[in-house]
Amino acid sequence: MLTKKCWSGLKQLMTTQDKRTTTHNSTYPQVAVQWLNQASCLLSNYFGNSVRFWLGLQDDYDVEEEMSKKAKEFKAIKQYKINAA
Repeated sequence: MLTKKCWSGLKQLMTTQDKRTTTHNSTYPQVAVQWLNQASCLLSNYFGNSVRFWLGLQDDYDVEEEMSKKAKEFKAIKQYKINAA
């Protein structure tokens, strides 16, 4: 079970001053990146799986959200085709 100390650490990270940083081609508040990393570590310890599993879930979600938001823009892009000689 996650301890009160762990939860208070997460709460403190969430209320820290918003500093912007570039991570994985996206701009997130630095505190959000720290919170996500710490939460992933806590969840992996609790459920007995890897940190990368939790980070991968968030990454998959972020990609799907972006694809959904910009679907029209992406459809307008013509695909590159190689002309075989």
